[in-house]
Amino acid sequence: MLALLAALSLAGPDLDPESPRGLARVAILQGPLEIAGAPQAPKVGDEVDAGAAISTPAGSRATIDFPDGSELRISEKTEIVLESPRKVTLKKGKIYVKVVRGAARFELASENAPVFTEQGAVEIELVPKIPNEEPAHTYIKVLEGMALATSKKFNAKVFAGFRVSAYGSQLNTPDPMGNGSLQTAWVHPLLLERGRSDDETQTRAMELVQELGRVTPNDPAEAALRTLGDLATAEIARFLNRTAGGPQPARRAAGARIIAETGSLKSAAALVLLLQHSEPEIRVIASQGLARLNGGKDLGFNEAYWKGESRDAGQKVWEDWLKQHIK
Repeated sequence: MLALLAALSLAGPDLDPESPRGLARVAILQGPLEIAGAPQAPKVGDEVDAGAAISTPAGSRATIDFPDGSELRISEKTEIVLESPRKVTLKKGKIYVKVVRGAARFELASENAPVFTEQGAVEIELVPKIPNEEPAHTYIKVLEGMALATSKKFNAKVFAGFRVSAYGSQLNTPDPMGNGSLQTAWVHPLLLERGRSDDETQTRAMELVQELGRVTPNDPAEAALRTLGDLATAEIARFLNRTAGGPQPARRAAGARIIAETGSLKSAAALVLLLQHSEPEIRVIASQGLARLNGGKDLGFNEAYWKGESRDAGQKVWEDWLKQHIK
C-alpha cells in the first residue's frame, strides 16, 4: 500500500486543511497503471502516495479518488504527478478532474498554463514541447463551474461551456467549446464501470441525444452514447417516446439500436416497454435486443410478429421473462 502521508508536509499553502490526512485511492483501472518506483503495479483499492509519478500506457485509463471527494480521471498515454490532495501536475496526455469545494483551490499544474478551480469539472490536455520544433500545446475545457487559466502575461477566467488553449506560454482568449459531453467522451468507459447514474451521466446522455443523427455516416454522438451503455438508456427511451411518429425516424432507430446492442440486463425493462412503441421498426429492434440478452432466443416471436397489429401475447411473454431475470 502506498501512503499519501509522506509528502503532506511539503504541500505548502495549497494543501486543503479540511482534507483528512488520508490517502488517494485507485478507484477504477482499465488496463495497467504504472507508478514510478513502486515495487508492483497498483490494484483497485490501493492507496497512492503524494508525490507519486503515475503513467498510463496506450489503451489504459484510470480513476483516482481523493479524500475530499474530488475525482481524477486519467486517459491513456498520460503522465502525472500527484503532488497533494489539492494539486496534480500534468506532464503529458489528458486528464479530467471533478473538484469539490475545499478550503484551498485545486491546482492543475502544467508546463506553461497552470489552472486553478474552486469547484467544477475541467479537462486538460498537454502535448509536450518538441525540442527544436514545436512548443508545448495546452488545451483546457471547463464543463462545470469556473477555472482560472494562468500564464506569464495574463490570466483568463474560463466558465462552463468554454475552452482555452495555450501555445507555449502564450495563453489565448476563451471561446465556446460546443458539446462538451461529445468532446470528453473518453471518460465514458470509466463512468460505465463505476456504474452510477447521477447528474453527470444524465447530462451527458441528454446532450448526446440532442446531437444523435446530426452527422452521417459515422455519427460521433451515436459512438459516444454507445460507450455510456446502460447509463444512456433512460434518456434514449425518453427521446424515443417523446418523438414517436414525428420526423427523423432514422434518429429514433439509431437510438433504439444503441439500447438493443449495448444494454445489459439493466436495460431489459426499457426494451420490454419499447415493444409497445407505435413504430414497427422500433419494436423490431427492441425485440432483437431482448433476444440478444436471452442468448439469441426470441421466445417464438419473430420480426414479422412485431410488425403486426396484435402484439399482446408477445408482450406478456417478455414481461414474464423480465420478472424471472430481474430480481
